[in-house]
Amino acid sequence: MDVESLKSYIQNVFSSTSTVQVYMLLKQDGIFSLKLANLEDEKTEPEVKNLFENFIKEHIITNNNLEIRELSTDDEKEDSIYHYDYDDYDEYPEELSLFKSFNIEDSANNYDKFNFKDDDLKYLYGYIIYIGTMDKGILLF
Repeated sequence: MDVESLKSYIQNVFSSTSTVQVYMLLKQDGIFSLKLANLEDEKTEPEVKNLFENFIKEHIITNNNLEIRELSTDDEKEDSIYHYDYDDYDEYPEELSLFKSFNIEDSANNYDKFNFKDDDLKYLYGYIIYIGTMDKGILLF
């Protein structure tokens, strides 16, 4: 995918009636798990969605210097999005395995909701954010 195709796809996602879902990536005793954050009130979900959409618009859509580069061959460079081009699963980082296997269609049934009574933020390792619909979306780590 080239930069213009990526920008066009993102704009298409943003122009549709989309929602945001935030998944908390937890690591406890060396085991990774995903928990769905509860954003179901009428105020929080739109604010979180706007936060991520504005960040993406600023750093991707309106960025005229943006390049897509292969992770295996390039050094870190500003204004770049890196395509993870390693085919060998042995080289795929364990912490990204849930990201790679994430499927929005399965997400509603596969992940428990994060609960402060049962879950502890000290195990928070990262987030997976999905903006879109069941048909198309953007997945962020």
